[in-house]
Amino acid sequence: MHFKLNPSIEIGGNFPPLEIDLICDDITLRRYEFYKKLAFYKYEYNHFQIPFRKDEQKLELLILSNNKDFTFLKYEVFISTLKKYL
Repeated sequence: MHFKLNPSIEIGGNFPPLEIDLICDDITLRRYEFYKKLAFYKYEYNHFQIPFRKDEQKLELLILSNNKDFTFLKYEVFISTLKKYL
């Protein structure tokens, strides 16, 4: 899932967390490096994209945030918000 970054949803200069593919090839590494240059940090939370349909499998993704204080509690709030809208 990719969210459009919208200044109205910034919180103290921080955007919502981003989900990106696991680093497994040159393209995914370049994508990660792109966000890293923009001061996004990779968090080591075991994260799986919420399936859009009941028959789909969960997809493991990386979580990035430009908030250095993106705690596990904030991650859980992020997940519950996603579940509410999906």
